Amino acid sequence: MQTVHEGVGLLITNAEHSLFYLQVKDETYPAAQWRGAYSFWGGAIDLEDSSPAAAVKRELEEELPETLEWLLPIPRKEIKTYQIEHEQSFPLTFFVAIVSNEQLELLGQQTPAEGYGRLVERTQLFENDWIWGLEIVIQDYLNNL
Repeated sequence: MQTVHEGVGLLITNAEHSLFYLQVKDETYPAAQWRGAYSFWGGAIDLEDSSPAAAVKRELEEELPETLEWLLPIPRKEIKTYQIEHEQSFPLTFFVAIVSNEQLELLGQQTPAEGYGRLVERTQLFENDWIWGLEIVIQDYLNNL
């Protein structure tokens, strides 16, 4: 049994890093304080997952099933593992997938299986709360481009 939650998060963006497809936790999310907050696509690494990359793939299959035909073959680059310190401390392995603007628009028209998706411009990234304080991850990523 895992005693520490280990997670993965996938940021979906375009090559210019000007538009992002984010998950937004909906009114059914168990932790009420995070309803409406931005999140990456992803979740916990299960014991059955052979690697963080396998966990991201599984999470995409669960959360964005309508887009699998073209989204799964897109490379997901592992960026860094962050130690998240918010309510509960856990490592989060962060990935980025670069897609075209057309693919982002297509994603924006999909209905995810969990929460809902939102296309967000870079200038709007910090106008909303981020679940578990994940804004530190995206700030670090953008600062190091």
